[in-house]
Amino acid sequence: MISIWHGVIAGLAGGVIFTGVMVAVGFLPVVAALIGSESAVVGVVIHLLISQAVGVTYAVFFRRRSFDPASGIGWGVSYGFLWWVLGNLTLLPLLLGTTRQWSAAALAVSFPSLVGHLAYGAVLGLVYQRLEERVGPWHLTRNEATAARAAARHEQTLSAAPALWSLITCVALLIPILVS
Repeated sequence: MISIWHGVIAGLAGGVIFTGVMVAVGFLPVVAALIGSESAVVGVVIHLLISQAVGVTYAVFFRRRSFDPASGIGWGVSYGFLWWVLGNLTLLPLLLGTTRQWSAAALAVSFPSLVGHLAYGAVLGLVYQRLEERVGPWHLTRNEATAARAAARHEQTLSAAPALWSLITCVALLIPILVS
């Protein structure tokens, strides 16, 4: 249960960072339109509620997957990218009564949102990892905890996780080039 609260807090932290991007591009009224409003203040509230909900899903899927800040950021950025595709390009247009936005022009227009989602994911993953580290992972002595983290980090390094993080980073960097 504590990991769910960590997801709420981490999602809120990421959402606050992402709000800066949304203010800069004037996107908050679009988010407010989800409930029939045009107010930027309503947009901030809806955005932060969505950020917390995404943080909770992150907590469910990535509990005990981040063993240091770098892996937290890696998982978070990957999750932010997923939500850019799933949320901004797919669900948001459908919820607003239009079609999904997967054209090259839509991707180009949506680039600031990609930056916001990646920043959101980085903060989400880092804050979540730091919060989870405080309560565990395993209630061991300092030497046992260090050894357990080293073993888990080694196991993660041998998995596909670093390759996934690299792929997501490359795709995110190539999108502006491909759609220009």
